[in-house]
Amino acid sequence: MKMLKVITISVMSCLFASSLVFAESSLYKTIDKHNNILAQAIMQGDIELLNDSHTYTDDAYVYAPSAPTVHGKEDIRLFWEGAIKAGAKHVSLEIHDVQQSGDLAYATGTLKFVDTNGHVSDSRYLLVFKQEDKQWKLHLDMWTPSAVAQ
Repeated sequence: MKMLKVITISVMSCLFASSLVFAESSLYKTIDKHNNILAQAIMQGDIELLNDSHTYTDDAYVYAPSAPTVHGKEDIRLFWEGAIKAGAKHVSLEIHDVQQSGDLAYATGTLKFVDTNGHVSDSRYLLVFKQEDKQWKLHLDMWTPSAVAQ
């Protein structure tokens, strides 16, 4: 009987651990999709891509380097319209870490932006997602330039 309890606990632990990996994998894919849509919208100059798929919470914030804090969906849309008008040759985002706790999750990573003049900007980002209506929505979006190696 004791052996049966140990086996049952072991199996349940494995199932729980595999469900966490699946959840994190699913969350990773969601965040990766958000990142890819943002990069496409900027490179293609199409703000409508953000409206269709890249969803922010109603009270979301964007903290961009050397820019005022942007709060709320409408102001965030105006912010991204300006960024899209500035133009980009290439935008790429790489996810380094994704973690979740309850209805909040975060992702860290790097961002590379090449403008139409060929100027390269490397940054680090932190995204905080909030689950609303069974959907992960971007709640805090912030990035900062990477430190220059000396």
